[in-house]
Amino acid sequence: MPAIRVSIVSGDRMFREVLTMLVSANEGLEVVSLDAEAVDAAAGAEVEDGVDVVLIDAAYDPKLALARLRAVRDRWTAAEAVVLGVEQEDERVVDFVEAGAHSCVLQGTSPEGLLSAVREVYDRRSPSSPRVLTAVLRRINSLPGVLS
Repeated sequence: MPAIRVSIVSGDRMFREVLTMLVSANEGLEVVSLDAEAVDAAAGAEVEDGVDVVLIDAAYDPKLALARLRAVRDRWTAAEAVVLGVEQEDERVVDFVEAGAHSCVLQGTSPEGLLSAVREVYDRRSPSSPRVLTAVLRRINSLPGVLS
């Protein structure tokens, strides 16, 4: 079975390097290069294809993370996107889902929880905490005509 190819998008070099070590140390996972600068550099830039899962850091700047998520979804449509570092009370989680995130990993999630999320999105599942699911369902239920 081929390794799951994971890319990490974060403007924080230390976070990116620590996450690279964590992911690379796990059997069946391989980190490939795709960093925040490559995503920010834009559409059509020649960046390595064949990415299975993209991890996008939202802890520092959620607005920038949302823009990066949209760029990733536009360029690497086959890749599954996981947004990292979302706060439990952050209603923007729905914005991430609407922009194409397949999972949102909350701040404080264990390394094992993150690695599990990577494997689950690769298997075309969308692991999310009950708080994330609640926010998504509330947004859906607020849409006109949903409850009529």
